[in-house]
Amino acid sequence: IESIWYICYQAYYLTDLQFTFKTMVYRVIDIINCAVKPTIPFCLYIALSNANDRLISKEIYSSNKFKINEGGRINTVCFDKTGTLTESFSTTEGFIVTDMLASPPTLLPHMSTSQELFSNDKSNSHFKKCMAFCNNLLRIGKKSVGDPLELEMLKYSPYDVTYDTIGDQLITQYILNDPQIDEFEDKSSYRLVRILDSVTFGFMSVIVADQQGRHFVYSKGAPEIVLANCNKASVPTQTMEVLNNLTMKGFRILSLAYKPLSDKEKDEEINSQDKKLIFLGFYLIENPTRPSAAPVIQTLMENYIRCIMVTGDNMLTSIHVANSCGMIPLHKKVIILSRSLEEDTKDIFTWNILENRHSILANSSNLLAMTTFLEDSKGEYLLAMTGESFIHILQYSESLDEKTKISFLNTIESYCQVYARINFEQKKELMEFFKRGRTSKYLIAYIGDGANDIEAIKKADIGIMFGESEISASSTFTSRKQDLNVILDIIKEGKVCMTNGMANFQFFLVFILNQFFGMMMLYTVYIGYRNNHGIFLDLAVLYIFGLVIADMKPSEKMTPLIPKTSIFYRKMVISILLTVLISWFTMLYGWFSLTNLEFYDIPLRFVSQADFEDKSIDQNVYSFYDNHYVFITIVCFNM
Repeated sequence: IESIWYICYQAYYLTDLQFTFKTMVYRVIDIINCAVKPTIPFCLYIALSNANDRLISKEIYSSNKFKINEGGRINTVCFDKTGTLTESFSTTEGFIVTDMLASPPTLLPHMSTSQELFSNDKSNSHFKKCMAFCNNLLRIGKKSVGDPLELEMLKYSPYDVTYDTIGDQLITQYILNDPQIDEFEDKSSYRLVRILDSVTFGFMSVIVADQQGRHFVYSKGAPEIVLANCNKASVPTQTMEVLNNLTMKGFRILSLAYKPLSDKEKDEEINSQDKKLIFLGFYLIENPTRPSAAPVIQTLMENYIRCIMVTGDNMLTSIHVANSCGMIPLHKKVIILSRSLEEDTKDIFTWNILENRHSILANSSNLLAMTTFLEDSKGEYLLAMTGESFIHILQYSESLDEKTKISFLNTIESYCQVYARINFEQKKELMEFFKRGRTSKYLIAYIGDGANDIEAIKKADIGIMFGESEISASSTFTSRKQDLNVILDIIKEGKVCMTNGMANFQFFLVFILNQFFGMMMLYTVYIGYRNNHGIFLDLAVLYIFGLVIADMKPSEKMTPLIPKTSIFYRKMVISILLTVLISWFTMLYGWFSLTNLEFYDIPLRFVSQADFEDKSIDQNVYSFYDNHYVFITIVCFNM
């Protein structure tokens, strides 16, 4: 537009011999270069590169540095629990066997040897066998490798994992690591027959055989799944009460069970969920909360960034951890939402109110009635639900009209703070659910550390992975240090990148408009910037100030303000217009004042070829005052 205006203006003076077509083309190119500075993308890229370098210095690596900007627009962060909010290592806190469940349980102290653990009680041998056999561990050299939790369990068992060959087949064997142990009826070694396929999340079963050819099924998993597959006669009456008390104290709990197989059963195809298992007891683990968890979550919530827990762990354990790290304030009551067992009432859910972290009050109602109750409670209650309940809610919402559906899902999304017993597919669905209800202005981040978090990390706007495994390649950011402060660093760098980018763009826009206006003023009197003027404006002003702005670092304290993503908002538009109008007025006023001074000579306008070839005429003398004045004015206003 500017170039067209210039051509039209000069068309009025076509008799000017000095303005040939070639000269006009050169000046049009000057105008385009003035209006579209190649410096702009360079300085914006430098800002991203500087932010990326600062993140790398903190051992945070980005697969796409252009995603750093988006970190500044995060307003919801979803945390995995185990290995993210809590430490990645597990510690054994005790064992509750079936005999102990007959009376109020007392946790055993932390033990280091199998002899101390059960005091040579032969009746608990299957408990320890289950800890040793039911796993996916591998033996490499003299060391067992695999899941840290399974390694922790193996440590309390008298068995070691070894390998042997039968013909061409490699088999896994479990042998006693201390032949002096006398708590078992036999000193048999066991071989792994097969690991049973399980379609249920949080459950594992294996079949092993001893040297006498006897076969056994050993199972471990989430308490509610294992107990559902046990013979009711083997489960003490106080088991569920004990389980609830332990989970509310924050323990992670695995249930163990087994079953001897008859000769007929061992030759049959066995389902991994056998309804006739014999309950053995609970294995208690603790994953300590990371020291950085509470401060980081407090900082995020102070900056109006919502924090949500998404975990596959037990519901009450998850609520305890959420409470300990400040995700659920102590004064809030929690409604635990679960699906009703009645198949013909798809909209009826059971909800238990967890009050004062001790008592559980049961209730049941229609989902719409429950959301109305939440809205009327004025923030007194928060929601917690399982992954299965979440899927049922999504299915139920499809039966509602569009307006009611949007209101219903918004209420669920706004109040639900903990999603427990949720598998990787449900995590993926949850991320899609969050993104459907948000505008492009705000983004969702997910932080995890395991393979079960990959789908959620890929679906989230910003995915953050702890560790350096090959699965971390699918995440936006990877942190070598397992420190939750990584999310604060990413948000702060994102905000400073966006702020620096907008400041740079505002500076460039004012600079370009002033330079263009000055250029058009000079072109009206047949002169322009000298070469040294253009070089100085681009290098000494534009580059230097652009790079200084791009190198601005984030402050130590995070602010709740989210940088603007567009220049078209009132404050910035008014600021740019006022700055440009004042500078244009100053240039015009000063220029007209300059032309009225006695010593000022009007730049020569050539009207003939003879005048043009007259060597005694020095055009620079006439143009000196104009272009130097305009140049100095532009530099002063932009600095």
